[in-house]
Amino acid sequence: MIFLRAAGVILALAVIGYLLCPFPVGECVDPNKLLENVFEKQHSTTYRAVQLTTCEFYGKTLKRVEGVLVSPSPQPSPARGEGVSRPVDCADTRLGGSLALHCDRDLVKANYRPTIDGSDVVAGRQTWALRLQRRVGRRSYPWKQLWVDKETGVILASRDWSGRNVMKSSMETLSIRYAGRASSAHALAQRVGAARTGYPAGRDILLPRYVPRGFRLFGAWHDAGSGRAHIVYGDGLYVLSVFESVSDGPAADGRVCDWGQGLVLSTRSGRVRITVMGDLPVTEIRKVAASF
Repeated sequence: MIFLRAAGVILALAVIGYLLCPFPVGECVDPNKLLENVFEKQHSTTYRAVQLTTCEFYGKTLKRVEGVLVSPSPQPSPARGEGVSRPVDCADTRLGGSLALHCDRDLVKANYRPTIDGSDVVAGRQTWALRLQRRVGRRSYPWKQLWVDKETGVILASRDWSGRNVMKSSMETLSIRYAGRASSAHALAQRVGAARTGYPAGRDILLPRYVPRGFRLFGAWHDAGSGRAHIVYGDGLYVLSVFESVSDGPAADGRVCDWGQGLVLSTRSGRVRITVMGDLPVTEIRKVAASF
């Protein structure tokens, strides 16, 4: 009886251990620490790679194979008082593969819960499979998968999924060669520059009264001469874009269209034509458009 009880305790501990860390001994990893490592390493690692990218565009799958050189360097930030600020492009492929983890570290950590899906091999290198899903609204907002080099912390592959669980874009590294690391000064300047890119939009730009939870204003372009403007909000990984233009043309029909990377809706506020774009639930897109 004693042996049976002891065996039961050992089995229970083994099950608990597996649930806490379902990987071989020595292979446990904290997803939050892994995500933090990704933030740090993508600003300090230089490499050459060949990458395959795919993108859904109005029902068609576009593919491209290209060589990339990622060499982080300080990015100048706009001076305060400038009339135009530079929005953060959360689909920028020039830093860290096809990710936007340079957008806003705090927003990513606040809005997304990281989990480890397992391990895999990409471009001949061992990787962790990391999943980032919304803490709130997980079933209706887009989410991301990352394959992170276990040794360097570089993102070697990614998949972006819509809120309807349809893959809308992906990146896979076919080959990679590391060439060294950027200086710590460069890494610090890169982070400071990225953190200072968002400034309030100009007074002539219309801003929506409603923005989905977890999104904040990154910045805006504004051409006072033509009346065109582009306002960018983000939640750390994905963006909500608002385009404005002065036009006396026909009224927008208010239909919501799926263009492959999200939804788009056009409406009017007086003479200003407003187009809202983002991978958000249709109810959220409509609420943003109706709030002008």
